Amino acid sequence: MTPSNTFIVFLVVHSIILSVNAIKCFQCYMTQHPYYFQDDVIVKTCNDMDYSHKFIVDCPESTFCFKRVVNGIFYKQGYTREERGCAPQTYKGEKFDSTLGWMMDKRIVGDAYQDGCKTVEDQGIRTLKIEECYCDSYELCNSSFKPKTYILPITFPLILIIIIITQ
Repeated sequence: MTPSNTFIVFLVVHSIILSVNAIKCFQCYMTQHPYYFQDDVIVKTCNDMDYSHKFIVDCPESTFCFKRVVNGIFYKQGYTREERGCAPQTYKGEKFDSTLGWMMDKRIVGDAYQDGCKTVEDQGIRTLKIEECYCDSYELCNSSFKPKTYILPITFPLILIIIIITQ
């Protein structure tokens, strides 16, 4: 294998490793002004969702996407609200080191969620039905549709490596 082929193989393998650690998700909110945003910030609501690039975000501190669907009744009218985004997986706290003392600890909890959907119990307080779905199986997995298989991003680089090595 020539040095240039070795470099190409390195780049392909490096890109596969990077893609495993990061994920892209669709992001949108239930309301125009969520309580945790400043009033002057305009956010994209899921009612306006068109699956375009403006709804896609990188999730550097998450390996899961989420989708939350809330069904409820308000003044005898049914409604549905959705929210999508990066699942929160960051642990922030303090840890003690015998030489440095107390210091901030920040890390991603990789096993915080399981792939799939579950119904959240409201304990009878409200008349809401909340379903939360978490996924890490492919990019933009929190869309409404799921492809049957998602092997192309891994298969293509592997085929490229085999072609380069056998030359």
